[in-house]
Parts: sequence; structure tokens; C-alpha cells
Amino acid sequence: MSSRELLLLGAGGHAESCLDVIEATGAFDVVGLLGTPVEVGRTVLGHPVVGSDDALASWIERVPQVLIAVGQIDSPAVRVRLYEAALAAGARFPVIVSPRAQVSRHASLGDGTIVHHGAVVNAGARIGVNCIVN
Repeated sequence: MSSRELLLLGAGGHAESCLDVIEATGAFDVVGLLGTPVEVGRTVLGHPVVGSDDALASWIERVPQVLIAVGQIDSPAVRVRLYEAALAAGARFPVIVSPRAQVSRHASLGDGTIVHHGAVVNAGARIGVNCIVN
């Protein structure tokens, strides 16, 4: 296990956006994604979907650094469920910031937050854990 290794939870459209940001940072090596059972075996932007949520605990033992890559449209329920399950399994959640975003040094970003291309986080902003900043 390397400190650069990262596992993504989610393999849909939002995962593509996350992968684009992650690749732009150059800070992580994506080991794979966990998705739904029908997504297993597919690739997302060249990265393999290596398992489903059922394999979460065993994957976190191997790759403890995780990003929730499920978007939020109607409800945060799926993101919250995955975050809590990963946390209980011992996951760590890096903060990922696009090199094309602007984040004030006077702002704070909670664990597991991703700041996407073109986003601006101004001074005094306090972003919680497991957040998406577009």
C-alpha cells in the first residue's frame, strides 16, 4: 500500500468528474472503483470497476484511502451511507482540490471533500466532510 493509492466508491457519471480532477492533481494512483454489481468489470476513464459495495471492507483493508465518487441529485443518502460504511471500516478520506480551482488559505475543507475544476472557495468558508464543491 502506497500513500498515493486511492479507491473510489461509485462508478457513474460523477466518478468521471472526480477522476478528471484526481488525474489533474497527479497526487494519487487510482487502484479502482467500487460500483454496482452490473458495473463490475467495466472501466471508467480507463480505471477498472474492481468490485461492488459488498467488497467495501476487504478493499479498505488493502487501500484505506477512499473518495466517495457518487454524486448527489435528489438526496445525499447514498453518499452518507457509503461514507459511514467506509469510515466504520477504517477508511481515510483525503481532500482533493483541482489545480484549476481557487481555494483561499483562509478557508477550511473537511475530510473527503473534492473541489472541482473552476470552483472558488473564498476566505472564511468552512466546507464540511464528504462534500462536493463544483
